[in-house]
Amino acid sequence: MKLDKEQVELINSFLVKNEVVFDDVRYEIIDHIACDVEENYAEIPFPDAVKIVFKKWEFQIRMSHSIWISSWSNFPKITVEKLKQLSIPQAVVTSLIIILSLIINIYFPNIIEHFLVYEHTFKLIYGLWFIGISVLGLKLFFTKAYTTYKYIFKRNFYMIYLITIILFIGYVNGSTSFTYLFVNLSFTIFFIQNYRAHFKFIKNNLI
Repeated sequence: MKLDKEQVELINSFLVKNEVVFDDVRYEIIDHIACDVEENYAEIPFPDAVKIVFKKWEFQIRMSHSIWISSWSNFPKITVEKLKQLSIPQAVVTSLIIILSLIINIYFPNIIEHFLVYEHTFKLIYGLWFIGISVLGLKLFFTKAYTTYKYIFKRNFYMIYLITIILFIGYVNGSTSFTYLFVNLSFTIFFIQNYRAHFKFIKNNLI
């Protein structure tokens, strides 16, 4: 039994009602549910078959939360797991850079002194980097698709934006400025990964 568009839309509506708001997660679940119905319940009416399959997904779409994602937002469990996969590597890298910066500040203060000599050059490079990331962000923000990659990109961008204001207003000392700069620059790989993954999803699903 091959599901028609109306039946697929019914599955989609069920997931939307259960707060599966990210397109990439929802499309993946729709594919799994549709395949399960088509392969294992072809001999019974669709309404009965889809109820059985929905029952299997109750645990995965139950609302949950994680400190890795947000202290105030709840998402379905399957969404939380996806967001954790994207967030944890970023948190680890940030922590490592902060620890490394503290070590440099304590044991190699001459490196901080050299940084301060060329601080304006570093800030110029950083400013150009921030403009580039902003261009990518604007292009991504105005796309119709709402994916986990877009969510993580936006969350990181807002954090970087606030730190950039602090950096350029000059409310931080040299060692803190050094840490902020390199933490932000280290996020380049994550910005690019999420940007590419978002547009790959759009391309593959013709959104």
